[in-house]
Amino acid sequence: VVAVVTAVSDCQAEVVARRASATLSAATGILLHADSEASLLSSMCQAAVDVGGYLFAWYGRMADDPQKSIAHVAASREHVGYLEEIDISWDADSHLGQGPGSIALREGRVVAIADMREEAAFEPWLQAATARGFRSAISLPVVVDGVLDGAFMVNAAEPRAFDETAVSVLTDLAGQLGYGL
Repeated sequence: VVAVVTAVSDCQAEVVARRASATLSAATGILLHADSEASLLSSMCQAAVDVGGYLFAWYGRMADDPQKSIAHVAASREHVGYLEEIDISWDADSHLGQGPGSIALREGRVVAIADMREEAAFEPWLQAATARGFRSAISLPVVVDGVLDGAFMVNAAEPRAFDETAVSVLTDLAGQLGYGL
């Protein structure tokens, strides 16, 4: 052997884009076959895990209660206990209302957390999240007939799982979900 050539490249951007695209593709089929809101939402959450390779996905809505809590409407099967373990509010004045889902529901905008361990506002949920291997998250508002209905929230195992391309693709998925609802 005279020489060895080695090429190393960071493929995270490609993996992140493929994962989001696969989830969007699965969503199209789910929209065609869902026969109820419950089956649509639970199937979308499960597809994000089974097809997209994310760790956990769930759908939440603002509850009309004194705590301004977020109701868990649907979730993927794996890690569903996470939702039972944490408290979340959409109240802007509460420390439990500063997470990505809270902001997405309150302000109607996409919120991505690149690394939960580096996000001070994520502290109330950090222990429960890291115990399940979550490192990054995205919350996507879902609009139905011009009105904010809820948020589709996805957690991933690696930090920075939601780059600009993934955000764009998953925003399209949230739009399809709103159309389906």
